Amino acid sequence: AVREQGVITIAREKLKQARQAKGLTQQDMAKLLGCTKSHYCMMENEQRGISVEKALQMSKILGKSVEDLFDFEVHELPRPAINE
Repeated sequence: AVREQGVITIAREKLKQARQAKGLTQQDMAKLLGCTKSHYCMMENEQRGISVEKALQMSKILGKSVEDLFDFEVHELPRPAINE
């Protein structure tokens, strides 16, 4: 799966199962999130990182906590060199 800085990663099956339990298609989720179906599919299949904002939207739509849907990985941003 693609890993980007400042984003969280998902457990693919958790998100898919939660979506299906709500009776939503990938197209439905894309529309509710304001993105294309292709973009949503890439997020659900771990081919694209998910912003915290999108993760919060997904949790509200699916009625699940963020912790129930996502696995968190901390990605440290590079620190600029400090000239002393």
